[in-house]
Amino acid sequence: MRILMAEDDPFTGEMLVLQLTKAGWEVEWVKDGYEAIIMCSSHKFDLLLLDWILPGCDGIEICSLLRRQRNYVPIIMLTSRDTVDDCVTGLNCGADDYIAKPCVFPELLARIQNLIRRTHSIDEAVITKSATIEYRYGERTLVAGEQVVHLSKKEATLFEILLRCKGQPVSREHLAVAIWKEKSVSLAAVDPLVAQLRRRLEPFRFCCSIENERGSGFVLRWED
Repeated sequence: MRILMAEDDPFTGEMLVLQLTKAGWEVEWVKDGYEAIIMCSSHKFDLLLLDWILPGCDGIEICSLLRRQRNYVPIIMLTSRDTVDDCVTGLNCGADDYIAKPCVFPELLARIQNLIRRTHSIDEAVITKSATIEYRYGERTLVAGEQVVHLSKKEATLFEILLRCKGQPVSREHLAVAIWKEKSVSLAAVDPLVAQLRRRLEPFRFCCSIENERGSGFVLRWED
């Protein structure tokens, strides 16, 4: 298993290389954002450990660029920027996880193992439902021609539930429990997520849309 680590701090970099190597990982360490892009473009890695602040090109730019290039290597952002807004920014640009520095190595290792396990367990098959649009489960991506939309984890969970039941209404109660895994979650949490997903589906509105069915819930209209 190979990890690419983009980290410009010598102390942090040396410590992580030593610990990850002892844990059985093969680690490539780069200290510059442009080097990270070149390495990701020319080599295959199982995971990218990505610092936010790097010389040349920062972690947010790297993450966004890789996702635009349809490079779906699992990414963990490792940074001293630890506000909620920073975390949201990192995840929205395409990172799979986000850890604030200084991190405890056992936690980092557990997150790496969990992300790798989750990535490998996902069905990577491309599910094509019509001649005009397809949904890729492993990538959480909708594709129609040159139009590509990447969904967040919760958006993808919601979309996949509706896709499995396409043409049939799914209640708010069912969605709330399936997405948040808690029976006590407020049903009010469902509508904002549905509205968010609708905005993401806007480029595909002629072949894929979510409709309200009064008294029953939400229905995915998917062109077969």
